[in-house]
Amino acid sequence: MTSVIIPRVREKHDPRDGLADIETGFAIVNTGSATANVTAKLMDATGNPLANTSFVLKANEHKVGIVSAGFNFLTPETLGRQYHYILFTSDQPSVGAAALAWEGGSMTSFPVDALQ
Repeated sequence: MTSVIIPRVREKHDPRDGLADIETGFAIVNTGSATANVTAKLMDATGNPLANTSFVLKANEHKVGIVSAGFNFLTPETLGRQYHYILFTSDQPSVGAAALAWEGGSMTSFPVDALQ
């Protein structure tokens, strides 16, 4: 794949309220024999950019991350529930992805949709 999309549900709480945040993590892998240049854009539900990051994956290399810690945010995240999506694009057609979301000790997988 050269392009994948992952949904992100985010709920950020004030640390003083004692509630667990909801966050999304991801794993991206380059299954090919050539180096892949990957760009990731975090978008809000209406398509406005919120954050971005880019990285290089050598052949058979992977990267894992947590969205709130692995992206360069344009503005600080606000408190409360938010619905976003992450668009990953690569210059190589050999990228695969997985996504997880968790709240405290509860974890679930998220769908990854191939765009190309």
